[in-house]
Amino acid sequence: MQARAILEAAVEAEKKEGEPVHLEIMVPLVATKRELDLIRERIERIADAVRSETGGDPRYMIGTMIELPRAAHCAPATSRNRPSSSASAPTT
Repeated sequence: MQARAILEAAVEAEKKEGEPVHLEIMVPLVATKRELDLIRERIERIADAVRSETGGDPRYMIGTMIELPRAAHCAPATSRNRPSSSASAPTT
């Protein structure tokens, strides 16, 4: 997962530019709410570590991309209380 790099870059950009960065971290290939919850917990732990190591306070939302048939079926539960989700269809 690239969450650490994303969060560290946001902190660095905020310090350099003096303006807040608002991130949307989109997690691909999630099929169920439980999967997203596990990944969310991990991202939140990483964000806490970045805060303590850098002194910055990255702002972020975590969402998912609805890419799998199972994810589409579980979307109502997966997206409940989630700020962001997006659907995509395969291209040929």
